Amino acid sequence: MSKREDQMKQYLDELVKKANVPAFINDDPVQFPKRFKDKRDIEIAALLTSYITRGKREQTIKSCEKIFGPEFMGVKPYEYVMSDSTWEKIDPEKANDSLHLCCYVSDFIYLCRGLRKWYDSSKNGSLEAFFYDKKPQPDTIWKGIKKLREHFSDANKDTESKNVSSFLSATSAAKRIHLMLRWLCRDDGIVDLGIWKNIKPSELMIPLDSHVGDAARDLGLITQKTETRNAVIALTEKLREFDPKDPIKYDFALFAHNLIQRCPICLRLREAHGLEKLIQMAKA
Repeated sequence: MSKREDQMKQYLDELVKKANVPAFINDDPVQFPKRFKDKRDIEIAALLTSYITRGKREQTIKSCEKIFGPEFMGVKPYEYVMSDSTWEKIDPEKANDSLHLCCYVSDFIYLCRGLRKWYDSSKNGSLEAFFYDKKPQPDTIWKGIKKLREHFSDANKDTESKNVSSFLSATSAAKRIHLMLRWLCRDDGIVDLGIWKNIKPSELMIPLDSHVGDAARDLGLITQKTETRNAVIALTEKLREFDPKDPIKYDFALFAHNLIQRCPICLRLREAHGLEKLIQMAKA
């Protein structure tokens, strides 16, 4: 590792320490899967929460409160999905009602139908099976996304959801699914839950959106100008140079760096937190 790379690692590690803390949970959608104890409740909550996660975090949290409130799932997601008197009984006239940005009640029903079919037929009993391979390859996670999309499509043969298909696109950056996998596969004892034990953190891909992409480009970690599958792969490979066993922990660092760059208050706090010198060293 070169001197510059060593400085970059030092900077990113410092940001992980400052961002990957309990206080992060209160303003992040990860709080919803963390509300549950049963494995099936957690992974259902993680899937639906990651699907909703787009736009401003405050609005995402507000929308998730609605989904995990009495109008929809309540406090028992698995029981809700498997019951005959819940999502199947939603008034068809409400199908086009918005739950969040480009997320509708019809999409919610589409996901619930796919989840029920999986839990009805699966001996494994966990969505982890879509992404697990005894001999993982570089594209194993991407294949898992494709298999999950195919499963939901098969379970909804008479209907279509362009929004869910986009959510489960293995040819895109697939930020929200990679975020879900971070929650479920990483066990940092702080923010991420790590209930899926068969998929190693080293196999995961960075959840890449425009904010993370801007931070990565600002630090010279990637050259790609847009958030694509290739950009995800390139950034993940770069982050593996800093920590081969847990490269996705740097999602917290890139989140924090982007916040520092955008927030005037954070800019003034750089020096107070000892980050100013590290930032300059990392960019040198």
